[in-house]
Amino acid sequence: MPSAEPSNPYMDKAYKEAGRKQLPSPKRVLFRPLFNTVGGGLSADIYLPSSSVPASGYPVAIYIHGGGVVIGDTQGILRAAHQAAHLLAAGIAVVSIEYRLQPHVTTSEICGDVMYALEWVRGQRGPGLAGAIGAKVDGERVAVWGHSSGGQLSSWLGLSANPPLRAVIDGFGYNVCPLDLKNETPALIEARNKVLPLPAASSTKDMDDDSWINSPDQGERDRLAYAKALFAVGNTIPEGFPTPLDDPYSLASTVKSSPPFLILHGTADEAVPLAISEKFHDAMIKNGHDSTLVKVEGAGHGWKVEKGGEGRLGERWEIDEKAFKWFAEKILA
Repeated sequence: MPSAEPSNPYMDKAYKEAGRKQLPSPKRVLFRPLFNTVGGGLSADIYLPSSSVPASGYPVAIYIHGGGVVIGDTQGILRAAHQAAHLLAAGIAVVSIEYRLQPHVTTSEICGDVMYALEWVRGQRGPGLAGAIGAKVDGERVAVWGHSSGGQLSSWLGLSANPPLRAVIDGFGYNVCPLDLKNETPALIEARNKVLPLPAASSTKDMDDDSWINSPDQGERDRLAYAKALFAVGNTIPEGFPTPLDDPYSLASTVKSSPPFLILHGTADEAVPLAISEKFHDAMIKNGHDSTLVKVEGAGHGWKVEKGGEGRLGERWEIDEKAFKWFAEKILA
């Protein structure tokens, strides 16, 4: 067995900044105004293909960032820039969305945010994505992908959306969650109590961005300190899943139909064990869903890729390239 890599090589600032160069500048749009939320609500970064608009309108891939539902923002897509670039080259618009972060909201409310985003993309909420870009959108050809908690939310959306999505790629999501999760420490309780009086956040800096430690914004410092205290006790779903309706694993046995799923997971993931995806995949297959699980050998909680790179860098580029070729084909079918 090859030696394991660091648990999260994906969280690398230089890799993220390199990703920025692979994508066009996005258009940022407020898609869901909300009271008592930083920034006035939820925003999306919209990336459009360089090709002309198809007669039926742009097909769309929605990206949902990770961060344990307590940190992160739409720029999480920069760590998956090669994936987004593949979709753009295929003529597919890419939309990276925000959702409200805990501890201010329940998981049910977060699920409501991502469902709202899908409805907005489809033109069922206000002017929709078409109004934001001034071009037609094909609301029937929409798919979703995400990483970590974004993978979990992508799975939830894939099992809940009606009409159904075209496809789902779940990147190492925590799709099998206890419904009564409790994991408190005095430090976590103290950190949470500092954050709760603040407005709800829909974006934060990454924990690998040390600038937050000396930020002049006390609220920003408190939010990241809360996330750090939370991760220190190994609890990345602080409020748990209040009902089985918010849990992808539970939905796999109750939902009768779903789009095809592709699950990608590293064999050396220390944050979300591979066994989580294996259990979710088995439940999907047992209940008649179309699911494929790809195990990425030696990878931790995310992985770097390089086209033509040596060893695993090149091998994982090929895994991602194959995955997103499949994804694009499902969206465009």
